[in-house]
Amino acid sequence: MKKIGFFLLSCLTVLVSCNNDDEKSFENKLVLPKSIIYKSVNGSYETVTNLFFDGNKILEINSINKRNEYLYEGDKIVKEIKYSSESGGEVKISETSFTYENDKLIVADKILKDSRFKYLYIHNENGTITREEYSIDNNTGKELKTKTYEILTFTEGNLTKTESHYEYDAITFTKTLLYTYDTSNSAFKNVLGVKYLLDEGSFDGIGIFSPVNNLSGVSHYTTYQFDYINYDYANGIKYEYNREGYPTKKISFTGDGTGEITEYKY
Repeated sequence: MKKIGFFLLSCLTVLVSCNNDDEKSFENKLVLPKSIIYKSVNGSYETVTNLFFDGNKILEINSINKRNEYLYEGDKIVKEIKYSSESGGEVKISETSFTYENDKLIVADKILKDSRFKYLYIHNENGTITREEYSIDNNTGKELKTKTYEILTFTEGNLTKTESHYEYDAITFTKTLLYTYDTSNSAFKNVLGVKYLLDEGSFDGIGIFSPVNNLSGVSHYTTYQFDYINYDYANGIKYEYNREGYPTKKISFTGDGTGEITEYKY
């Protein structure tokens, strides 16, 4: 009888130990998006985006006619190079260099085919971030501050508000975007360096690389002079999740009734 009891106790100990090991392995698993499928609900189009990593450093994102490359220094992304497929070949369409100070993004320098822009990120005392835009003359290198600037608000790592100010024909426009999120893990949560990029990291069919949670709704309104326009959209977003709490499918419906599906593979 003692032998049977000892045997059962040993089995129970092994089972608990295995469960604990499985839980630790489960907790320590590095979940990274390997492919993202973007398609319409009615099946009129479908795009597959593939992502490649070295550990948790993103090296490349590509789809059928676009490709992004990323370079790191330490735990930060310092360069993003975008390519487009044209006439059977590949053409570089932009190169963006990122500069940081005290773990905060302060400059994004963008070189396009025929133009160059610089964006300064000013971290304000109230926690908001002002994004100023400068155009740069390719020949002289002279910088000219544009009449456009944005104020970004982040809440627990998520971009929750963008307030854009710009002037046109002596009329000042203000466009405000409000974002809401779920409480589950973003597909990009474990990608190194994404949390420092603010609103800079994005790819067609994916959108902004949210570093914490998943976008669940967007609304915007625009004011100019004394007029006001309000429009809500993308407020019908629903997610399906895997057992780790990461999204496997996103279904979104826009204000005109069209729908899009995004599927995540890890």
